[in-house]
Amino acid sequence: MEFHTPIEKAELPLCTSQHHILFQELSPTQITFLLTVILNEGKLVLLDTSAAKLTICLESLLSLIFPFVWPHVYVPVLPLNMLLFFEAPLPFIFGVFKEALSMVDIPENTVIVDLTSGSVRINGPWRPVPLPKRRFEELSNIVRR
Repeated sequence: MEFHTPIEKAELPLCTSQHHILFQELSPTQITFLLTVILNEGKLVLLDTSAAKLTICLESLLSLIFPFVWPHVYVPVLPLNMLLFFEAPLPFIFGVFKEALSMVDIPENTVIVDLTSGSVRINGPWRPVPLPKRRFEELSNIVRR
């Protein structure tokens, strides 16, 4: 995670009218949890059968951390010939076709989000450091709107 001094006329991230897709697939509590994972520089994998949905949902998540930026590996749709990237010993965010999941060993401590079923699970004992309760509630209220 990089911290930058705000530019006097900082531009907001590009927002599309397609943010609603993320909110249709996941609950506000799940989205807030994923934002916490991203802010903790965790490993995150989104699964779906649609490249467009993977890209839209990941771009929406990353726009929600503004003014922070994700400086680590980010591949909205990971090609099958690049599945070895899962072995990277650093934080990453990947969009992966659901059928490719059986071709790779998911590293321990990776958060796996299945957009088709709306499920979120953690592969291993790792848990993100929670936001302070007050901040988490504020973020949850904003996401619910």
